[in-house]
Amino acid sequence: MKKGLKIILSIVLLIVIFIIILSIFFSIKGNKKSITEEKFISEMTNIGYTSSKVTTSSTVIDTYLAEKDNLKIYFNVASSEQLATNNFNIIKSKYENLKVESSAETSVSINSYSKYTLLNNEYYMVVTRIGNTVMYAQVDKQEKDIVKDIFKQLGY
Repeated sequence: MKKGLKIILSIVLLIVIFIIILSIFFSIKGNKKSITEEKFISEMTNIGYTSSKVTTSSTVIDTYLAEKDNLKIYFNVASSEQLATNNFNIIKSKYENLKVESSAETSVSINSYSKYTLLNNEYYMVVTRIGNTVMYAQVDKQEKDIVKDIFKQLGY
C-alpha cells in the first residue's frame, strides 16, 4: 500500500512540475512586446536594408517594407489587435496554400502572440503577430537563417 501511495505522489508531483514549466513557457512567449514602425525601420536600416512605407488601399493598416537584394520583409501596424489578427490569418492562409507533402510547418498562438512558419521545396515563409503588429516574409529557402535571425533580433 505504501509503495502505491509513493507512486501516486510521484506522478502528482511530476504533473505539478510539468504544469509549472508550461505556465512559465507560455507566460514568456505570450508576453512579447511589439515594436513600433520607427524601430522596425531603424533596425532594418542599421543592418543594411532599405525601408519604406508601402501605400495600401487600407487606412487601418500601415505597411512598411524593408528590402535588400532579393529579401523583402514586411511590417504591418493595424489600428486594432483584431485587425492584426485578421491580417495574420490572411497571410497564414496564403502560406498554407503553398504547402506540399514534404513541407515542414510550425504554429504557435498564445495571448497576443501568434507565429506560423512553413518550409517547402522552394520557400521559407514566416508570419508573426504581436499585439496590433504583423511581420512577415517569404524568401528562397536558402535565405531561411537570415530571416530567422532578423525576426529574432526584432523580437518576432
